[in-house]
Amino acid sequence: MSGFEATREQSDIRSSARALYDNGMCMVGDWVRRIPSLTMRKWAVWERTEGFMEWWIELFPEHAGITVTDLRALEFEAARALMKAVTEGDLQATKIVIGMVSSAKEAQQIGDRSMDEWFAEPDGGGWEQEWN
Repeated sequence: MSGFEATREQSDIRSSARALYDNGMCMVGDWVRRIPSLTMRKWAVWERTEGFMEWWIELFPEHAGITVTDLRALEFEAARALMKAVTEGDLQATKIVIGMVSSAKEAQQIGDRSMDEWFAEPDGGGWEQEWN
């Protein structure tokens, strides 16, 4: 380990997240909705902190093999498959896309910035700067 020292808040949130995980809530978004002190912005900062993820997965060995790159690749492949199905006339895929667009518009109208926070750098620069 890199000498990472978790704060009391991080330890408490990790314990809460483990309990949620054991009850079927396995995504960070699930945890953010159920743990009042956890936000996507806070998670993004923590995730980029050296040693944090190594410390985190001690309690989540299921996550040890998953990387951010794996998740981005999965997201890309899922989106590509969905759009292919739409172009082939799959009605169910079209309904999914319409639902996603509607949800995104609703989130914008009520000021839900969780996706913006997820993709923003801690300094507000945006995740795409990582790749430049």
